Amino acid sequence: TQSMVQRFANWNKYEERKRNPSKRLYHPKPWDNFRNDTLSSVSDIFVSRMPVRKVTGAAHEDTIRSIRKSDGKIIQRIKLKSLKLTTLENLVDKNRNIKLYNILKERLEQHGDKPEKAFAESVHMPCKDQHKKGPEIYAVRVVTKEKSGVIINEGLASNGDMVRVDVFKKDEKYFLVPIYVHHFVGDKLPNKAVIAYKDEKEWPEMEEKDFIFSLYKNDLVYIKSKKEEFFGYYNGTDRATGAVGIRTHDSDPNFGKGGVNRTGVKTLLAFDKYSVDYFGDKCEISKEKRVGLAQCDGTKSCETVSI
Repeated sequence: TQSMVQRFANWNKYEERKRNPSKRLYHPKPWDNFRNDTLSSVSDIFVSRMPVRKVTGAAHEDTIRSIRKSDGKIIQRIKLKSLKLTTLENLVDKNRNIKLYNILKERLEQHGDKPEKAFAESVHMPCKDQHKKGPEIYAVRVVTKEKSGVIINEGLASNGDMVRVDVFKKDEKYFLVPIYVHHFVGDKLPNKAVIAYKDEKEWPEMEEKDFIFSLYKNDLVYIKSKKEEFFGYYNGTDRATGAVGIRTHDSDPNFGKGGVNRTGVKTLLAFDKYSVDYFGDKCEISKEKRVGLAQCDGTKSCETVSI
């Protein structure tokens, strides 16, 4: 009984403090400026991150696109429930399949370009005899714009995971050469550098003498542009734009989405690599030797291609 009475009394005190904040209990401060001194000490901490240098991940994506022998165009099979209006415009032999094209387009337009709703009901191949039903269609073939990847069984698979990016400096400009998992079964490193919004066949070839360093995820870099300068951790490269993702040491959300800022590197005033120890002390790496690949034994099943 005593225990129940005590619990009830404690509960009443708790409810009273909730209603009246002035009666809440607070732990005493060790000293008057304790909070400000703590925040000041924490703000001086630089978080050290471990670079990820393991060669792991998929060598290429699962989907293998066919290469049409007549013109070298890349053909991909797209399921109807993933088909959009923009993709439909690249339907293989659209003029010859204009009836099918019109059926698919009408369905998508009626359902706001949402394929799952548009093709919830089955679609059949149109026949000359309107009273007959053609075979049900589950997918169509479209021409893709992808121009690079890995040759597999005379088809083209998209590049797998990017392991690192190699940085070159030529004519006071910086260039990025992406290195993928599948390159590690080849007999030489790629040397073509990303040019924003250009096909890989238009990328310039770099020379070994212009190589300065490689970047793996969580390598520390110093960036200086005309507007700003900062340290951050490398977080990946967008091969379409040539921009690198840089994350602040503490993942500050004000720096960018998820604490990651997208930065173009070509015209930077400085783009340097640093090492950082467990205590946050930084040391610049002036120049590296480019790490090569394992030599191929002549039995490789894939090769790099740029069409």
